Amino acid sequence: GAEFLQGVHFFDVLIMARRVFPFLERHALWFVAQSLGIQQQQEHRAGSDVDMTWRVFQKIKKVLRDKGVADFDHYMSLFGIQGPFLEDIMSKKTSMIQEAIDTGMRLRIKYISSSEAQVSSREVLPKEIRRDKRYTYMIGLCFLKNEDRMFRLDGILDMEIVN
Repeated sequence: GAEFLQGVHFFDVLIMARRVFPFLERHALWFVAQSLGIQQQQEHRAGSDVDMTWRVFQKIKKVLRDKGVADFDHYMSLFGIQGPFLEDIMSKKTSMIQEAIDTGMRLRIKYISSSEAQVSSREVLPKEIRRDKRYTYMIGLCFLKNEDRMFRLDGILDMEIVN
């Protein structure tokens, strides 16, 4: 079995590319690499593909650092592959949102949008937690735009209750 992988955390570079560069017309490794200025042909050989993936990962990390996203928990929330650590992060987020709903408190969130990959801070009055087949969302009144908005939980980087 895969017992030796317990405790190992994985980030998916394809998920990273899709979240950070939603405007790219393709997200194939060679295309993302080329778009990032990496001059290397994809040879479909293990060693060269790993090297290209590592170089793409390093470039994406720099883009994220420039947006203020560099924390391990942020990476796990945004790009992690299912596992106990990721489930724990999502559970903590859900609990804090539910507490805010139950007490009528606002949350101050740092959020990365899935449409433009922009990071913003905003205050939200949560109203409900909703799930579909792929994602969990917080629906609430966003005071930045003064309207109800839907936020993917995996895009919420930080949050705190506002008194």
